[in-house]
Order: sequence, then structure tokens, then C-alpha cells
Amino acid sequence: MVFSLAASRDEGVPEIVRVQSAEGEFLYPLNESRLVRVNGPLGTTEVEIDDGRVRVTEDPGYRQICVLQGGITRAGDWLACLPNQVFIRIEGRADRDLIDAQTY
Repeated sequence: MVFSLAASRDEGVPEIVRVQSAEGEFLYPLNESRLVRVNGPLGTTEVEIDDGRVRVTEDPGYRQICVLQGGITRAGDWLACLPNQVFIRIEGRADRDLIDAQTY
């Protein structure tokens, strides 16, 4: 029996905010504050990155469902503004903390 264990830690990689829409895919550092406007089929979705948190501050829907989702702060968290076809995900640190193991 052979046992293989691989652990990876990449301390220098910042968390990234991935914003996907019909316009394309855009990456932003989570640790830099900014306001991102993303156009979709219904209008503009406004995404705020501030103080390590991402949230939708404005969406074109009259119910503001995307705004009501609140904010996300950790790698692996995501927000979806489906009516306007906008998907937001934080990527990074959580992947570093995972350990892959295989047993043969």
C-alpha cells in the first residue's frame, strides 16, 4: 500500500473577487476598495468591494433581491444576481488551507 499526502500553502496570494457577466470576466483584489459597475440584459448591477467584503449595492430589479443578499467575505463565498446574469465569487485563501490526500 502506498499513501500520498500533498499539502499546499501559498501565503503570498491575496484573495480575488471574480465578477462574471455577459460583458466578460473581471478580477479584482479583495483588499482594495472599489465600486464596479457591471452591465447586464436588465441594466447595471453595482458591486462594492470594501474592507474585505463584497456586496451588491444596486441592481436593476425592482425588488432589489441582489442587494438583499448581503455581503460575502471569505474564499468560496458567492453572490448571484440571476435576473441580470451577474455572478460574483471570492477565490483564494480557502483553497490554500485545503489538504488533498490520495490513497493507493
